[in-house]
Amino acid sequence: MHCCNSIKKIFFLLGLGLSSLAFGQDVEHYGRVEAMGQAGAANPGENTAITLSPATLGLRERYELQTNFWITGGPDYSLSGSIADSTTSAVALGIVYHRTRSTGGVDAREFPGWVDSGEAWARRKRYDNVTLALAYPMLENRLSIGINGTLAVYNHDVQGKGVTGNIDFAVAGRPVESWALTLVGRNLLPISGCKPNQRRACIPDFDSGILIGSHLGKEDFGALALDVDIHLTQQGEGPPVSVRTGFEKLFSKVNAQIGYRWEGPTQEHWITTGVGMMEKNTGLHYALSIPLHSKPFDPLAATHMLSLRVAALGSNRP
Repeated sequence: MHCCNSIKKIFFLLGLGLSSLAFGQDVEHYGRVEAMGQAGAANPGENTAITLSPATLGLRERYELQTNFWITGGPDYSLSGSIADSTTSAVALGIVYHRTRSTGGVDAREFPGWVDSGEAWARRKRYDNVTLALAYPMLENRLSIGINGTLAVYNHDVQGKGVTGNIDFAVAGRPVESWALTLVGRNLLPISGCKPNQRRACIPDFDSGILIGSHLGKEDFGALALDVDIHLTQQGEGPPVSVRTGFEKLFSKVNAQIGYRWEGPTQEHWITTGVGMMEKNTGLHYALSIPLHSKPFDPLAATHMLSLRVAALGSNRP
């Protein structure tokens, strides 16, 4: 009972902070999910579930630490650390700290109005995010409901300083042992730092949407994952649907992945790949994401990610 009261207090404080929230990089992908085209919403063995689909935390008993670092042209970089625990209490809990430094943005509302077209300007973005997730498993971890909340402290060259974030709700299930499904309502708080048709620079709201995920995995073979993301608020020239998919093959202590992702609103797409090794319950992984939409092709735009995981019960399964 004391545990549940503490959790309620945590999410109450998150709700107070969300009264002035807007846009931020709130999803953190770890190595094997990144290498599978970022298809990881229904993957119960990865800490990506903390920020992507909190209900998925409740589908497997495990206690695990994951960290990562990625870098791409710019240079843009990010580092994070996370802990997932679904073994020590009746609820599954997760926490992620995520630090990002990047340049640019695809939303025209983020651009300063005093800069002429084609002119360069300082546009560095800085985020420090904390996400807390909670899942309640039922029916011997066959069904789970979950919620998470993100607070992001930002410091942008154009938009200035502030606090942003949002909340996700999710349900996940395992019809059979090897197949997991999830449905996520992403960023459901209708809060924005921008007014309709606003021209001055502002912080757009989180991209609200519906995420559907599927993960099919067998311990002696590997896994196949598919995520379909329906965007409800993101602006862009393309259709409001994104597709991310990937395949993983296990070779004893070695795992290898390949994937593809297509972001409909921005009409951007990547191929991804990765390789890692698990020794007992400790693993190291490298992932590579190559953008196919860059014209001309720019090898410096590829994203390189290193991930470390220290796992306990259940995490070494696909």
